[in-house]
Amino acid sequence: MRAALDDYLKPTEDNVPVTVAPGVLGGDDRSEVSHIGNGAVAGVLLLNIFVDHAAHPFNAVSTTVIDAHTAEPITITELFTDQGAGLTALVDGIKAEIADDEKLANQQAPEPVADQLGNWLPDDDGLVIYIPVAHVLGDYYPVTVDWDAIAGVLAPGMRERLTQ
Repeated sequence: MRAALDDYLKPTEDNVPVTVAPGVLGGDDRSEVSHIGNGAVAGVLLLNIFVDHAAHPFNAVSTTVIDAHTAEPITITELFTDQGAGLTALVDGIKAEIADDEKLANQQAPEPVADQLGNWLPDDDGLVIYIPVAHVLGDYYPVTVDWDAIAGVLAPGMRERLTQ
């Protein structure tokens, strides 16, 4: 997650000052270690970035999920037996959640590609995906896709690995 700061900590060509502060989404989502279990450790880093002379600050999100046995990252593509089917099922779940949330009515769902779904965390209820949204909504919005919605495409034992 430290790598998420790199772009903001490097001096710019014109030496414009950048302020990095703890970020908050939706009033109560903050940086945290969200899960410590036998199979995985997960966390989210929320940053509020202000570039001097910019109109307003913006939020940035970075998540990491680490295999508790190997200390290697678990990527979104590793969750599924078939990457294409898994990412499509995940996006379908996101679309269903967007349709049920009035605040997200005019927001675009991500495409079923790993780069657009890379900020995720396991949760007891499902996978939390941080989707980009309009700045007025906080730049990112956590959407939880229920485990049942993706159960048919998860790799064997993956839910247990991520939640226990």
